[in-house]
Amino acid sequence: MTEQLPPPTPDLKGLCDLCGSREAALALIEAHGGTAVYVPHKSESSALAETIDGELIARLQKRYAGDWMRVPLALAWRIQIYRGRDMTIRDIARRLTMTENGVYKSLRLAGLSNSLSDASGNKPTAGQQLDLLDPTG
Repeated sequence: MTEQLPPPTPDLKGLCDLCGSREAALALIEAHGGTAVYVPHKSESSALAETIDGELIARLQKRYAGDWMRVPLALAWRIQIYRGRDMTIRDIARRLTMTENGVYKSLRLAGLSNSLSDASGNKPTAGQQLDLLDPTG
């Protein structure tokens, strides 16, 4: 069974359409996010050919052949994807080289998670929090 990726953020819809699927857009973003990549007329000897498949390169060439393309980082969308894969906040932060607070903030802004939830979505109870302060505990 293939993974169902969440809808892209509005700023990424055009990229997903250009790439032909959310999965293809994610592959491009994970390989080249945050950089400008040259899309050559012939893809055999390009840096793109080393990281993404030929079908995706062909789609990019229809629009960008012989030109540079800026690939977004897509942090908010990737956070949603990785959280959907049950990655921990810490692992997401490390993968995206950002702070855990930044991950929490992105999730809150997307309305997807309480900032105190653990990887399973469970919130610590007040008693669990107070136990941390108990010197006898």
